[in-house]
Amino acid sequence: ETYPHKDAVELVLEPDTTPQLVLDRLRERGAIINRFEITTPTLAIAGQRDWYVRPALSRRTVYAMPRARLEIIPGMGHVITPALAPLLVEKVCDFIARQEK
Repeated sequence: ETYPHKDAVELVLEPDTTPQLVLDRLRERGAIINRFEITTPTLAIAGQRDWYVRPALSRRTVYAMPRARLEIIPGMGHVITPALAPLLVEKVCDFIARQEK
């Protein structure tokens, strides 16, 4: 069985994609999504060298979420390597600690 919104997910990979285009494609398929309803504190982590989900798309997505924060990790691609794990744990713990204040 294929993922019902596969074409919207594939749209993310296109160079000129915007979060709005992806949301529109999902809505065309019956998904109910309002990006401004995502008000939960959210930490997005992106790799500076990510070829799959480019940092520019991550920036645009986070911009649309009022309480989101983006951490772009220098030198990281799409895959989390064991060498980067401690840094990522630190970023997540810092984010959680800031939410508890």
